[in-house]
Amino acid sequence: MSEGERGRRLKFLSVDFVTAMSLEECQEHLRRSATESGQRVSLLEDGSFALRRTVDDEGSQTIAFWGTLETVARGTWVWGTVVETGARRAGRWVYGMALVTLLLALAALESGVRGAWGTALLLLLIVVGIGLLAARLWWHRHRHAMQVVNWVYDLLYVPASRA
Repeated sequence: MSEGERGRRLKFLSVDFVTAMSLEECQEHLRRSATESGQRVSLLEDGSFALRRTVDDEGSQTIAFWGTLETVARGTWVWGTVVETGARRAGRWVYGMALVTLLLALAALESGVRGAWGTALLLLLIVVGIGLLAARLWWHRHRHAMQVVNWVYDLLYVPASRA
């Protein structure tokens, strides 16, 4: 894969670009800016780095990003992805809520077949409410993960024309 192809690939919650900064400059920017913004950064000898950002006051939800810096002809190839959005902790109750939602949907269907339209409508409204709550929780995590991805891009990307 050529350098140009690397930069054109877009991934979900990922960065993949070539910056005009040197590897050492990228590491220094990460170290300094992560400290200023309250994130934790770990820089390894092989060019990889890890970022961890806490997104709530209790410190129970964190966003983790794992990336790699590699020296290439035009500067430094930066690539990485969000590896943790706090969803594992939330995942404990997701399956239970999915089962409850399925049972409520089946009960609404059964009520509709029996002709109990009021009960069917109430159960469907509960199912829609659970779906909206789940979408809200997903969006909250996704928004914070995108902030980390954008932070890495904004911090490290320097086009070759500005170098």
